Amino acid sequence: STMTAYAIHVYDFKIKKFMFTFIMAVMTIPTQVTALGFLQLVSDMKLEDNFIPLIVPAIAAPVTFFYMKQYMESALPLSLVEAARIDGSGEFRTFNTIVLPL
Repeated sequence: STMTAYAIHVYDFKIKKFMFTFIMAVMTIPTQVTALGFLQLVSDMKLEDNFIPLIVPAIAAPVTFFYMKQYMESALPLSLVEAARIDGSGEFRTFNTIVLPL
């Protein structure tokens, strides 16, 4: 979710607004509606006695995306990202060493 928020905040592409709207629309769907499908997926993947089904929904939650995007809009200047690119930093290094610590 954090990397998705970073990509939508930093890059300009055609479907940027659509992606944001789609993720926000997914956020309006109640958890109870998707729970049965998620439980079937967990069962098919044989992950019943594992921590992965507890961790993945929390990491990929639309609410996490929304909060991170709002935070990046208010606290992450694009000039900082551009300066890292000019200095030769790759996208993952910029994300991991500059954006995440902020």
